[in-house]
Amino acid sequence: MTGLPSRDRKEAEVCNPLVTAQKRSLRVAARIGPTRHLSRDKALEPFCDTIIDVAIPNVGHGRARAKIAMDAVQLDMVDSTNDEAKRQILRRDIRKPFYVLAREQSAGRGSRGRAWSSPANVGVYLSVVEFPNHSPADSTTAYTLAAGVACAETLRKSTGCSVQLKPVNDLLLCGGKLGGILTETVVQRGAVEAVIVGVGINTHRANRRVQLGALTPVTLEGAMSTERFANLDLNSMVATLILKIHAWCKCVSMRDMDRITRAWQDFAIDGASLPMVRQVRKPRNACSAELSR
Repeated sequence: MTGLPSRDRKEAEVCNPLVTAQKRSLRVAARIGPTRHLSRDKALEPFCDTIIDVAIPNVGHGRARAKIAMDAVQLDMVDSTNDEAKRQILRRDIRKPFYVLAREQSAGRGSRGRAWSSPANVGVYLSVVEFPNHSPADSTTAYTLAAGVACAETLRKSTGCSVQLKPVNDLLLCGGKLGGILTETVVQRGAVEAVIVGVGINTHRANRRVQLGALTPVTLEGAMSTERFANLDLNSMVATLILKIHAWCKCVSMRDMDRITRAWQDFAIDGASLPMVRQVRKPRNACSAELSR
């Protein structure tokens, strides 16, 4: 979603003809800068050079600061943010959450092996990587549900659009598909090493390839008024989304599935059945209240 190199960055800085990557330590802590106007040529402004501050309300306890140290892998183009996340996991020694964000994907993927059309500068292409403290082999669906709640909460608050969830991984708006979620795992030596939560969101109108039988794509630009979309702070929206995904995934790690399923049902389309998730015993310390409703 944001945090990407500027389009006017000199070609001499490009280390690879396919991707331009920068990794910086990102501490999510205090103020997000002034609202930036979006344009087709500069839809995604870099935010990783500065400290980002997002206050997330605690449930029943007012507002609280969310401070998370994350590495940011920033790309102009990549085959898939999920695939790049896997490559990063295999070459890294540090095991802490990080995210991959790109302006364009050449081989974006959705569920059931479907292609996800990812033209340059017209969408959010993001993967958030978590290293759970338990084996989530049977909980991939749980992470998808958690990410869906994070997306719905963030998009509704940032845009005012009534985004809904369709089992198990679709983000719907105005009867069309605004985005989707693809959760994958990395397994090493027979154990789950990491969970990758991939998110794609259509922000701007564009000519997107749609496979036969797929829902019609919709965009934030098409759903919002011209004035409101022009003033949308995409940087803030993306920063909040990253925090929300991390926080809701923490609920999965803490085995607080009751909280996740209740929130998911609040955003689900009418008549949607809650996907089956294996219930595991919840520890005494439930997931921290870093979440807002």
